[in-house]
Amino acid sequence: MVFGKCPGQDTQYWKPEDIYDVACPGCGSPVEFWKTDVYRSCRKCGARFANPRLNMGCAQWCAYAPVCLGPDVTKAFAELKKERAGTDATTRKEENAMAKQIKRKIIKIDEKKCDGCGLCVPACAEGAIAIVDGKARLVSQKYCDGLGACLGECPRGALTVEEREAAPFDEAAVKEHLTAREPKKELPCGCPAARVMRLDPAETHAGASALAHWPVKLQLVPPGAPFLKGADVLLAADCGPVASGRFHHDYLKGRAVILACPKFADFEAHKEKLTEILTTARPASLTVLRMEVPCCGGLVKMAEDAIREAGTKTPLSVITLALNGDEKERKNA
Repeated sequence: MVFGKCPGQDTQYWKPEDIYDVACPGCGSPVEFWKTDVYRSCRKCGARFANPRLNMGCAQWCAYAPVCLGPDVTKAFAELKKERAGTDATTRKEENAMAKQIKRKIIKIDEKKCDGCGLCVPACAEGAIAIVDGKARLVSQKYCDGLGACLGECPRGALTVEEREAAPFDEAAVKEHLTAREPKKELPCGCPAARVMRLDPAETHAGASALAHWPVKLQLVPPGAPFLKGADVLLAADCGPVASGRFHHDYLKGRAVILACPKFADFEAHKEKLTEILTTARPASLTVLRMEVPCCGGLVKMAEDAIREAGTKTPLSVITLALNGDEKERKNA
């Protein structure tokens, strides 16, 4: 039997009320949700929170759901239904905390003065500030203790402390927030391909390896990897090391390297990963090593989009190799 798309899962049968705005628990800004969205992030402050009106539709009870949606989707819906009670409870707790506002000191960010340099982010021990769309934002009122330790780090004078109605400072929530941000440590028994480690580059001689870390594939490199922090990063096309016999000596030496292929990889997923790396590690520079073939232009676009979305203003340069490995062009983007 051939099944068409079930009306219960087809968006053309949705009603206007199936798409709605929910107030962000962090800053109060409206965030658009579709009824099937589990989580959304606030574009203003970056807070990620659950959909309080999640509606899984007929898939949660229909006997034909496995045929209509497939077993994997059906299983996912079942797991979401099981987690929904805890998710809704967390959302209600956040909303209740916002309702119990008190008058206290809290950070104020002047968006007109802020240039998105990000110096205030590491200065906040509570992790209350993040760079979103190129501007410093307060992630959540409950993360800010109002002491103003970040004030002296802003070269533009965009940060001040004001006294106003705000959610109470929540030390327990801060600890949970900081724990969630910590990069996950690989277990000794973990996959060797993804285990983070530093390597000692070989002595400089013909054919010596300049690789100073592992892993190297964009899919496997953790955004918080120590070898990325403040480093000069080389984003190289997979073909580059094969085409150039002088790859290690001319391009890799002194840099952290990330390998990717814009043709066969998921572009959006790779761009999001690179954006996270730029935001978390804040490298000193980013150099794209591409091949002259047209598809490799996607690697440059990936880098440009990631820098723009991260709001880091990371210096970007592009090196183009000919198919025989010779350097064809070098320029600052």
